[in-house]
Amino acid sequence: VYNFCKQWYQRRVAITAGEMKEELLKAEFEKKELERRLKLTEDELDAQNTLRSELKKKTISLQVEDERIKEDMKGQVQAILEMEQLVSLIDQRYEELEVDYNETMEDLNAL
Repeated sequence: VYNFCKQWYQRRVAITAGEMKEELLKAEFEKKELERRLKLTEDELDAQNTLRSELKKKTISLQVEDERIKEDMKGQVQAILEMEQLVSLIDQRYEELEVDYNETMEDLNAL
């Protein structure tokens, strides 16, 4: 009976050791798989952070360009207003000269 129990125990220990070894191999595989996934996730996060930084730089650049364009447009609008005022003054002066010319011609014809 002792030998039977001893053999049964040894087999049980061998099975348990084999099961433990198998579980250890499974755990190591799962660990490597999780590390691989973590590495992929870290790479994805790095890529997203890089993309986010590039987008921020582009946004700032576009905002600066937008402000420059707005300032240029304000300057162009101001130049157009000044030209309109100048044309109006020229028209007004032309009308005054035309009136003077007509009066002068009337005075000459009266002589």
